[in-house]
Amino acid sequence: MYKNILVVFCVIILGSCKLSTGQDLPSEHTVENRLTPAVQIKNDLQFYNIEERLTHYGIPSFSMALIKNGKVVFSKAYGNGRRESGVKASPRSIYQVGSISKSITAATVMKMEERGEIDLDVDVNNYLTSWAVPSNKFTASIPITLRHLLSHRAGINNANTKGFTNEESLPSLVEYISGKTKYPGISVDTFADIRYRYSNLGYALVQLILEDVTDLPFWEVARNEVLDPLGMSHSSFEIYNPNDADEEVVYAYQSDGDVYDGKWNNAAAVTSGGLYSSPEELSKYVIEIWNCLNGNGKLLSQESVRQMVSGKRYGLGFDLAEKNGLKSISHTGRVPGFYAYMHIYEESGDGYVMTVNSDNGGDFLREVLRGLSDINNWGLTDPLMIDTVVIDNEELTLLQGKYEANIGGQPYTATLYNTGGRLVLEDMEGEKFPLAPIDENKFMDMIDAEKLTFTKNEKGLPISFMYNDEYEFVKKE
Repeated sequence: MYKNILVVFCVIILGSCKLSTGQDLPSEHTVENRLTPAVQIKNDLQFYNIEERLTHYGIPSFSMALIKNGKVVFSKAYGNGRRESGVKASPRSIYQVGSISKSITAATVMKMEERGEIDLDVDVNNYLTSWAVPSNKFTASIPITLRHLLSHRAGINNANTKGFTNEESLPSLVEYISGKTKYPGISVDTFADIRYRYSNLGYALVQLILEDVTDLPFWEVARNEVLDPLGMSHSSFEIYNPNDADEEVVYAYQSDGDVYDGKWNNAAAVTSGGLYSSPEELSKYVIEIWNCLNGNGKLLSQESVRQMVSGKRYGLGFDLAEKNGLKSISHTGRVPGFYAYMHIYEESGDGYVMTVNSDNGGDFLREVLRGLSDINNWGLTDPLMIDTVVIDNEELTLLQGKYEANIGGQPYTATLYNTGGRLVLEDMEGEKFPLAPIDENKFMDMIDAEKLTFTKNEKGLPISFMYNDEYEFVKKE
């Protein structure tokens, strides 16, 4: 509900699967039935099934690959890649993977750097011929380099764009970064290398640099440098146009279940979010990066990959993290109608790649991730464990009704009702959130781990509740 507040303004069919066997490997049944909510009641643990949660969230399809010790041991897809025609998803189904594109982009740069064709620490204007980074007090003092761009430390603004529909004219890359579209262009408003600031536009500039240097479109450069050498024949940065006969490319769906106009959006800068791929194929990439890091790979030198995974928060094309003494490299992707996760542990070579084709995919993927973390003993993400109190059915029934808040000048309605001794909140979009009582007047939202705190009158009747200690909902009926 909290995500919806901030905005304010079918049968699941299984695809084909492959599962390797091994004593330390989780079974297919365990993986599929271990989805874990954000909140767990200590004496009443709940776990979900993949199919039932896809139905719950209205997600057309889900694809995943599980990696153990640098090998794919489980690869499976669920649901329909194209709901309208009933086209089943398979491990070969192609999704947009959003910002995971940045990691492949970085690997492409590193390949060219190893051959001496570019230098990570040279002023990028030395390479640009079709455009130039505007000179100002920031760039005059510290010129922007490829290392700055790849690590999101170039001082360039960000633009979280939704791309362009297939019914719109796709602008040129120069038009896009110059701000001659419906989205803002590049501006440099702070010194490079001062701080991390995520920037899609920074990666758009990387694309322009590589295209100016090679005189080739980036999709061709990436295919030559990374995709073909790794056998990723079903992955591409080339723009796809909808084709009813090309059933491997899945459609993008909105949160209400409708397909996006034009079936999906495309990116003007493919380096920041325009890769089409699958978990099965992306696994080849992340496993190869892990092999290279351990001196056993062929794509890049060990030194190049060490540069990619060095840093406090973000390396060169990778998010970096350390928990419980375990280092991991990862990236997520989010574009209209798609979510994607990619992750591998540096020491063990354990990880995963997951994709969905729905704007409703975030909560679902986190449920899958909590389950995978539990059964693989990763300690990556754990549910919030809570104790509950007993509230009688009559008291729960008194809390029922419609409540309304004013958020950003707009009314927002929430309905509470008692079902089978469990209080449930339903938001304006019809999404339901079971609530667990943690004291007499306080409940925990079991989906988003947010609190509802009730205020009652002298007769003990509810008059309002505070949501997340932030929004007051007043009882209307």
